[in-house]
Amino acid sequence: MAWSMRLRSEHTGSAAAITRRDDVIPGKEPIMGLDDKIKNAAQDIVGKAKEAIGNATDNDKLAAEGKADQVKADAKKAGENVKDAFK
Repeated sequence: MAWSMRLRSEHTGSAAAITRRDDVIPGKEPIMGLDDKIKNAAQDIVGKAKEAIGNATDNDKLAAEGKADQVKADAKKAGENVKDAFK
């Protein structure tokens, strides 16, 4: 059984709500998991771009940031793979 949490701004006067999600298909990845994978892929692409630009402009700091972004994305992907293995 899947649950979702919706948070609303305090300015609207509405409280946070936790609701059961019946629209989740058993055996299928929920949208949030797909969203995380897209963000991880984007972080990897940004890291590759930073590294390439840093190398092209001899900017070692930017190249190192790019490599760090790629390592973070790879670690997140590994975590997703572990979670997928236990589904």
